[in-house]
Amino acid sequence: MYGNNFSSLAKITTIIVCIMASKGYSTDPNVSLELNLERIISQDKGRGTDAQKLEDKCLDLLKDHNSPEDKGKIYAKIASMYADAGYSSPNDIRITKTAEYCRKALKQPLDTITACETYTRLSSSQIAPYYERPAEEFAKARKEAIVTCLTGLKLVLDNNAPKERKEPPGVFKYEVNPNSPGYENVVKEHERQIATRKKAGFDLKLYILRQTLIDICATLYSSKPPYDTDELEKFARDILNGHDDAIDEIMSKVRERNSQQGHK
Repeated sequence: MYGNNFSSLAKITTIIVCIMASKGYSTDPNVSLELNLERIISQDKGRGTDAQKLEDKCLDLLKDHNSPEDKGKIYAKIASMYADAGYSSPNDIRITKTAEYCRKALKQPLDTITACETYTRLSSSQIAPYYERPAEEFAKARKEAIVTCLTGLKLVLDNNAPKERKEPPGVFKYEVNPNSPGYENVVKEHERQIATRKKAGFDLKLYILRQTLIDICATLYSSKPPYDTDELEKFARDILNGHDDAIDEIMSKVRERNSQQGHK
């Protein structure tokens, strides 16, 4: 990894995802797109992996999965493969590939979580090549990156991302004779618990994305000069209209960091 500033940004843009163990690559059209993508991406072992080969395998899935929704899933997954491995230098091809596939994915219909994750990755790829460049070049690239970041944050906030972390509740196991009088009530309660847990899991992802995107906004304006907090606030108020709490949190965080580091 290059540069302390870039390293700090990379840490907060890492999105933890669960990848199921690879059991071999399959292009069977009867196997779900999501399963095929996970099997391919799980073969990425970081440095030394032929990422282009894995990218090509993902693109092969377009033969059987070519709806706009499926294209979005494929492009977003390729972007995650390149982004989540991290970047080794300002010229790392993974930066270019991340930006390319993030943009492709965002042109397609995406579910809320995937869209927000994709905005996060795109923002990072837009600023990554510029941490070792002169301040004026960094500042120019930062304007593009902050708009992307705030656009993702707006989507998170519009979906009522919680401000506090809450772990999803458990779901009880049951063994009830289908012929017993209370069987239907037990099944309904179990279904209710599953639905509650699913919603709580969705909210937890939104919470993590909210924190991540706010941290990126603060890092962009506290890690390298110029420390133009007025510019940040203008962008935030233009894009996050109606989300004053989040704006205040961003500005408080970036001013605190700049004060601690002696930046003006």
